[in-house]
Amino acid sequence: MGSLVQNEAVTASNPQVFFVLQIDGKNTDVLTLSRRVRLINANGTFTTTIADTALNITDAPTGTRIAKGVYHANFTATSYTLGTYDITWTYTYTGSATLTATQRFEVLDPAL
Repeated sequence: MGSLVQNEAVTASNPQVFFVLQIDGKNTDVLTLSRRVRLINANGTFTTTIADTALNITDAPTGTRIAKGVYHANFTATSYTLGTYDITWTYTYTGSATLTATQRFEVLDPAL
């Protein structure tokens, strides 16, 4: 599980939260990519959707593509409270239906 501190920016040079698409062991570029971030409460249910955003899949720094098939989440954890978050990536690639992948990450206290 990845982590970042409050107010930390996820960028191409600091890809603390990222998506990788591999097909048959090879990195593969997506045709579309979006992300939904939700806070998970203590009993494991989702409490709040923080963001539901389509991403620019062109090369960084303008877009979110870091390398072939690798994309950063492109956000700053300014409004994020400390805790565990779920990020669901929704994507397509050549010849695919719409697919999803989910990861978790932690937002930590910058004073620690």
